[in-house]
Amino acid sequence: ISESQTGRAIRTEKYKYSVRALTVPVFYDGASANVYYEDYLYDLENDPYEKMNLANDKNFKEIRKNLAKQLSDEMEKAWELKPKIKPALIKRKK
Repeated sequence: ISESQTGRAIRTEKYKYSVRALTVPVFYDGASANVYYEDYLYDLENDPYEKMNLANDKNFKEIRKNLAKQLSDEMEKAWELKPKIKPALIKRKK
């Protein structure tokens, strides 16, 4: 996602979902991680300006699970190891 963090994201027609690693990027090894934590989830239909982060919302647990699977599948297609994606550690406002 940037030089200051290791993260991955996926966007569908309805949602934008991102995860980030807690480790500092190491560019010579491809800047990937074995474990990521949920960072953002936005419902793009109901919140097009991305003002409500749903990464900690219990009502979106199943959606996050499905998006995490889609994301890890895409990461595997891009020759990355299948990561473990864990729930968000902190609640972000945006």
